Amino acid sequence: MLRLVRPHSRESIEDLACFMVKRSGAGPEWLLGRAAFVDTDEIALSAEDGTTWRIRFDTKSLSPMNSVDRCTDAPDPAADYEGSGSDTSDED
Repeated sequence: MLRLVRPHSRESIEDLACFMVKRSGAGPEWLLGRAAFVDTDEIALSAEDGTTWRIRFDTKSLSPMNSVDRCTDAPDPAADYEGSGSDTSDED
């Protein structure tokens, strides 16, 4: 998971957003594409599929007024794995 927690280069105790990382195998709708400040108290976030959210936060406490969670309901690629492992022994 990728968590965004640093507006204005100050550390917040609350997450502004959570996205999956590429190595998770999640699709583009679960991955962070871009983040940019659009105002002193607002950030625009886009997933790799182009879906965009705007997150406002309090500039003093850095607490988000809304956040984006693309981690909790993300599909688990490992759940589709039906294999039993690989046999690496030299025996026949």
